[in-house]
Amino acid sequence: MNSNIDDFKFPKIKIYPRKEKLSFQNTLIIGPKGVGKTFLILDFLKNFKGKFLYLDLEDMREKEIKYQNYDLVIIENYNHFFPLPNCVTFLSSRKGIDVRGFKKIYLKNLDFEEYFSFDRHQSITHSFNYFLSDGNSPELLFLDDFFKAKKLQDNFRLMDYHSHILRFLFLHIGEKFSLYQIYQILKKEIKL
Repeated sequence: MNSNIDDFKFPKIKIYPRKEKLSFQNTLIIGPKGVGKTFLILDFLKNFKGKFLYLDLEDMREKEIKYQNYDLVIIENYNHFFPLPNCVTFLSSRKGIDVRGFKKIYLKNLDFEEYFSFDRHQSITHSFNYFLSDGNSPELLFLDDFFKAKKLQDNFRLMDYHSHILRFLFLHIGEKFSLYQIYQILKKEIKL
């Protein structure tokens, strides 16, 4: 996709600024799916003046790429098999990879301060309750409750150790444990 700021189609959602910021230098953004790597890039592009190329290596529609006269190249879902251009480049990856000459940003889910700045609830108490009950994923903040529950279940299934946690919970149905007690017991058996 050949893009510049004038013809790039920004998503029709609000892009909230994060504590991490991009600067105009080769940068590798590492983080799991759904933490906001793409939105960090979009936040930078809002004020970028110049010609850029945006590629998503998981997009099957991408065609042959020619790096020509770009000020910035953005490659999402980068892997080491893809050639890098000779200009400023932003890479994103879910895997902890190293690319020589690139600044690394490890993007995580929202801390409470970021969550509160994103949250549409007025009181800090309500926001904190939602933060504890729904988690700190940026994408969960804006989902309807029905889809939020489904997304939380999907995220739980992605964990390597989800079956071990479920087995523990089923074996101890009716017993009273705090979340901290469950954590203390499980951390002896699996890496959390």
